[in-house]
Amino acid sequence: MRTTDMIALGALAVAVVAVVAVVATVSSANKSRKDETLLMLYRLWVTVDAETGRHLLYQLADQADVQDLWDHDRASWHRMNRALAVYQILVEMVELRRIDTGSAGQLWGERIRLIWPKAALFISWRRAVFDDSAYRRLEEFAKTNLMLEPVPVWRRGVQHYGNRRAVY
Repeated sequence: MRTTDMIALGALAVAVVAVVAVVATVSSANKSRKDETLLMLYRLWVTVDAETGRHLLYQLADQADVQDLWDHDRASWHRMNRALAVYQILVEMVELRRIDTGSAGQLWGERIRLIWPKAALFISWRRAVFDDSAYRRLEEFAKTNLMLEPVPVWRRGVQHYGNRRAVY
């Protein structure tokens, strides 16, 4: 083997080592960033507003309760909205690949399953009243990853569940 071949082979080896080092560094930084994101979500999760909002959501019986809170206790309505926003942020972090889908499902899946029937009441009322697409990403995550029912469409006392219909 000639000297130039040996130099080229040495340079190639150095380049491979450099690439491996860069990949390891990026991987480590990515894990650190994901850990920071999880910590940020936990901090949001345990705020008094988020806890109170989740508690209020669990107490909902139907959309009339949401309307009543909107009419008479806006602070409570906003707490429920903020509690759902924490779940929405979780889903957005999954979409941005700041959190793995599996980790999100493992850490928050059961919590979303428990609150989903009440959250769906709130979301359907909000969509009908404000004509917005609130929490679509959260709904898609719940349907796709947790196999939960979609948010029903609510219109003036009539709730549509796909091809089923319930009148209130």
